[in-house]
Amino acid sequence: VLFLLFWRDAPASARPQLSLNQQLAIFRKQPTAWVLALFYFVTFGGFVGISLILPTLLAVMLGLVAVALVTRRDAGSGMLGGSDRRRSRTTGLSGPIGLAARLAQGTALAWAIGLGLFGILIGLVARTAAEAMAGSDTSALLGGFGLTEIGTRAYVGVLFVILTVALASAAAGRVAATREEEATGRLENTLVRPVTRPRWLVGELVVALGILIVGACATVLGAYVAGRAGGLGVGLGDLARAGANCLPPAIFVLGAGIMIFGFLPRIAVTVTYSYVAGAFLLEIVGSAVALPSWVLNVSVFNHVAPVPAVAADVRSAVVMIVLGVGFAGVGIFGFARRDVISA
Repeated sequence: VLFLLFWRDAPASARPQLSLNQQLAIFRKQPTAWVLALFYFVTFGGFVGISLILPTLLAVMLGLVAVALVTRRDAGSGMLGGSDRRRSRTTGLSGPIGLAARLAQGTALAWAIGLGLFGILIGLVARTAAEAMAGSDTSALLGGFGLTEIGTRAYVGVLFVILTVALASAAAGRVAATREEEATGRLENTLVRPVTRPRWLVGELVVALGILIVGACATVLGAYVAGRAGGLGVGLGDLARAGANCLPPAIFVLGAGIMIFGFLPRIAVTVTYSYVAGAFLLEIVGSAVALPSWVLNVSVFNHVAPVPAVAADVRSAVVMIVLGVGFAGVGIFGFARRDVISA
């Protein structure tokens, strides 16, 4: 702004009009000018010229070197011998469970780290958030989870219900990974060995269940450690019960997805993920618009109590586990009696 207000044009200066002969007079009067002009031409002009031709020159030189090296070695071999001294890592390759664990170790680590950070967030903010909500109108939102009192335990319980959705998504992800093994053709390399189909699928289920348990434990541990530092006021036992309360819905989703995989593998991933997303939306929207209870019961998340604020719904948890195990058994039965179906 100051520049626009105070700037002025520079005073015009008359430039002398020199002829070409007058401009070249310096070379007659000062012979050193020839040396300086030549120096400028060689340095700057040569630099520009070499930079333009250098890529082409290097390509030609490397092509000649490649031709020379090809004439000095045998076909299919190299001039320099390899020196791979790394030992073969065969840990876990003795059975389907070990193989599935090795293939899923990256996924398990990612879920453990992510849910562990979520647990740390619970431990750090639950108490502060509960105190802030206690005197606001937003506390009425917790009534949709069956809570009548607002406090730290209630807020922790709601956050662990959200953990249930994450674990159910992880279960759907393991159904997708199981389907990917078949769709990409990698499963055929396993089944040609002395490994039966039920044994392979049981191995996938065991690893999937392990990932769910590791994720729940990581959340509980993160919440406990951060809660000790932030004064959460919820003990390790209560957090452990809250974490265990999140597993039955995930087991149900895993079993249902494997059942669909056993008979209709091409739609198993889509149906499983769609159910998890639909159940979550039904739980959120259904509570807001007061849908009938029989509609809300379609959502597996509607049967999860916000532990440790309230007691766990043991009956619903047992039913979900039994149904999940039964669905998985039906899926194993169907998979053992159908063809391997690629993508």
